Amino acid sequence: MKINILIFYLILCGKIFAAHAWLHTAGTSITNSNGKTILLHGVNFGAWLLNEMWMTDFEPRGSNLTCDADIRHTLIKRFGSKKAGQLLQVFQDSYINEQDFKKAKELGFNCIRLPFFYKILEDDGSIGVYKKRGWRLLDFAISNCAANNIYCILDLHGAPGGQSADHTTGQTGFDKLFKNKTFQDRTVRLWTAVAKRYKEEPAVAGYDFLNEPFGAPSINSLLDLYDKIYRAVRAVDKKHIIFLSDRGTWHGGLNEFPPPKKLGWENVVYQTHLYDFKNWGFAAHKKLIDDFKKNNISKKNNTPVFIGEFHPQGNYKLWKFYLRQFSSNNWNWALWAYKCSKRAGDWGLFRTDVSPNILKDSFQTLSNKFLHYDTRFSTFDKKQLDVFKSACSRCD
Repeated sequence: MKINILIFYLILCGKIFAAHAWLHTAGTSITNSNGKTILLHGVNFGAWLLNEMWMTDFEPRGSNLTCDADIRHTLIKRFGSKKAGQLLQVFQDSYINEQDFKKAKELGFNCIRLPFFYKILEDDGSIGVYKKRGWRLLDFAISNCAANNIYCILDLHGAPGGQSADHTTGQTGFDKLFKNKTFQDRTVRLWTAVAKRYKEEPAVAGYDFLNEPFGAPSINSLLDLYDKIYRAVRAVDKKHIIFLSDRGTWHGGLNEFPPPKKLGWENVVYQTHLYDFKNWGFAAHKKLIDDFKKNNISKKNNTPVFIGEFHPQGNYKLWKFYLRQFSSNNWNWALWAYKCSKRAGDWGLFRTDVSPNILKDSFQTLSNKFLHYDTRFSTFDKKQLDVFKSACSRCD
C-alpha cells in the first residue's frame, strides 16, 4: 500500500477535495457548499475491513468458523499474533488497493460506503488505544477517494459488543451492544476519535454510526444510543452528515423514526437497506420499491434518504428498474457490493476465484492466495458494469 506523501498531507488538511466541497443536508436533498444538489450513487467496499466469509469464500465455513472474529482467532492460534497480522495485511492490501478507487470512479460512482470492523482500530485487551495500522487503512481509503473525486462514508459495520447477533457485525452470536453500557461507551469513544481525526476532511461525506442495528430491542433504545453518539460527535465535529440506519425489517424500519429536528439533530440522513431474500422475481421487487415509496419517509421527516445497501439479484431489467426508481425518487444509494467470490454469484461487480483454507493451508500458501484477491485477477460481467455506468451518468 503506497500513498503519495504530498497527496496524503493535503488530504488530511482538507485541501485537495475542494472541487466537490462539503456536503450537508437541505430539506430532503443533499447539497454541497456551492449549493449544488448531490445525489450519492455509490458502492460498498464490503468484506475488505470486515471479512464476511460468504463474500471471500474463506474455508471451511461452519459452526466454528462463521465470521471475521473467527478468522482472526484461528490465524492467531495457528501462527501467532505477529504472523496473523502479516496475513491480514496481505489480504487487506490485495483486496482493495489504489486501482479499485480508480475503477469505482471510471464506473461513475461518486461515493464509496466503507464498512469497517471496530477491531481494525481497537483490540479488546487495549480499550481506547487505537491502532496505527487501522488509522492508516482509513486514511488510505479517504485519501484515494479524495484523489478520485469520490466521497467516502465511514460505516461502523461491526461495533464493540455487536449491534446484532448476525455475522455481518464481525462476531456471530455476540449481541451485547444494547445490553451493556461499557460497549456503548466504547462505541461513543470510538466515534469521537474518528470524528476528531477527520473533522476537517471534506472527502468524508459523513459518519454511518451503526450498520443494521437489528439487536436494538426497541426504537427508543436505538434512538437513545444514536443520541449519545451524536452529541459526542457534534462536540468535536459540527460539519459532517450523520447517517442513521433503521433496525429492519429491511425496508420498514424507518417508519419508526421521528423527524431529526424533533430529536434536536441536524444534518442527518436516514438510511435503510432494500432486500427481499425470499422473492427474486420482478413483481416482488417492484412491490418492495412501491411499498417504500408509499411510506414517503423523506418528505414525512424532511430529511434525505440513503439506500445504504441493495441487491435486486436477477436480470438486467431488474437492475435498471431499481436504479431508475432511485434516481426519480431522489434516493441516495450504494450497491452491495463492489467485489465478492464467484460462488456468491452477482453480489459483486468483480468476482474473485480464491478459496483459502485457514485451518489447513500453510502460512505461505495463505499469503499467496491472499495476493490473488487483487481485482486484476477477478472476472466481471460487462453488461452489469454498463448498467451502472449508464445509471451513474444520469445521476450527475
